[in-house]
Amino acid sequence: MPPPPEPTSLSATSVLIFLRGHVRHDPAAPPIVCRLDLDGSVWTVCVDSGQVQVRSGEPATADISLRTDPKTLGGLLADPASLDAALAEGSVALVGDLLALKRLLYGVADSPPRHWTSQE
Repeated sequence: MPPPPEPTSLSATSVLIFLRGHVRHDPAAPPIVCRLDLDGSVWTVCVDSGQVQVRSGEPATADISLRTDPKTLGGLLADPASLDAALAEGSVALVGDLLALKRLLYGVADSPPRHWTSQE
């Protein structure tokens, strides 16, 4: 029996639940506030003391702003190597520091890639 087809869409709520519950963040890292626009719906994502908080609506201030769709964001969470291509092709738009975005999406790794610099 063939596997079921992949879903054609992914809800913003689903991908935000994954981000909140499955990405491990360093409690000692500086806080991040992200304005996240998923298909025209704006969310505030805050990472502070290793905890991720998500709420609907605009943040008062943001360190970074990210615009994409839920399916692309889910792909970025599943495949960190796809971030550069998504930025280059325009399926992801970032205003702010790329390193802060990588910290938000991928948290802490045992050994972050050496090419991660704040000048990217």
